[in-house]
Amino acid sequence: TERALASGEELFRFGAKSNHMFFVVRGSVTYVFGYGESELNPTKIMGRQWLCEAALWVKWDHHGRAFASSSAPCDLGAMSAIEFH
Repeated sequence: TERALASGEELFRFGAKSNHMFFVVRGSVTYVFGYGESELNPTKIMGRQWLCEAALWVKWDHHGRAFASSSAPCDLGAMSAIEFH
């Protein structure tokens, strides 16, 4: 599956169920581990990198939040955990 995000658009939030692994094709995504005051330093995920691989192997809830952080639209590929199995 393909997905496009506008700059600043949320990909997922803390505590949401995860059923997909995401691949950044173009642009970048910022991932912030934690919630509220316990959030840690943001990590930038660039093209040819991925996130949420754990969703393919175990029942997974997100432990942080992610959003598009490039000024241009961010293009993602998504692999469904259900279809993977």
